[in-house]
Amino acid sequence: IGIAEKREGALSAATAYSAGDAVGSAVLLSDDGWAVTSSGVFAPKKTYVAITADHAVVAIDTKVDDPSMDVTYIHLADAANLSVATLGSAETSAGGAYTVLAPSDQPGQIRSLPVVAQGVLSMKGLLLFSDERSRVAVLAQTLPAAYAGGPLVSADGAVLGIVRSDGWQNGSTVWPIADISTILPGLLKDGQIVRPAFGVHYVNLALAAGIPTAEVQGKKNGTLITGTNDAPAIAKKSAAEKAGIRSGDIITAVGSQSISGSLDLADIIAGYTAGQTVDMTVVRKKAETKLKVTLGSTSATAP
Repeated sequence: IGIAEKREGALSAATAYSAGDAVGSAVLLSDDGWAVTSSGVFAPKKTYVAITADHAVVAIDTKVDDPSMDVTYIHLADAANLSVATLGSAETSAGGAYTVLAPSDQPGQIRSLPVVAQGVLSMKGLLLFSDERSRVAVLAQTLPAAYAGGPLVSADGAVLGIVRSDGWQNGSTVWPIADISTILPGLLKDGQIVRPAFGVHYVNLALAAGIPTAEVQGKKNGTLITGTNDAPAIAKKSAAEKAGIRSGDIITAVGSQSISGSLDLADIIAGYTAGQTVDMTVVRKKAETKLKVTLGSTSATAP
């Protein structure tokens, strides 16, 4: 579906928007009107409408911002029996060929554009936060604004990601659909987004260079718990603090999953549910120990 800025004083659906008012796209997740888009398509203090494939104008009655990534879930007023997207389970791969979609100016048509994925990166630099999603796929080209919030699809039409509103260097970026799929049950049932929370800042040792030898404790893989004045290593009252995690610890595994350059701490945490208790393998002063951590939660609820 398309998203357009609503014209002030519009008296009917026919005058609610024009093609020039389009700001992006969204992907329908449920037949009763829940959809997901990039948060960047919305500007503060403005009103928006959704445009269906047949160019029907639909009011947006609810917006819920995800607490851990820059996506917004919207609900279309009085929606029923809509056709929804098929969500894929695969990840984008470097050099892989995909397609991005956006509504067309013509009713019943879809705009498509072939793209190539360059790879996956973290937008946050070296210092990461366990409760934020930061890994995105980078495309080899910058997309027009109409594609923001729209789907990246595989050859079989499955949605693999949501196009972000901002890019990276000379390419557009895409949120992996796996980061969205995990919260759908709560969103569709209760209108609530709930994600697990751990509460640490860290550096992934496999992706960092130049860390003093004493700090890495002989480890090439794992996450070094560390922080700055503005980004403390351990958040107060967090699951990590309650479990006894300390600055300088190196977490090498969560459950049976070992942390590596391709499987980050935040990625593993996102696969659990809020309130779940997990075992973490921690290296402290070169001694390995196991700690049990009961994950907290971050949440947002539809108004």
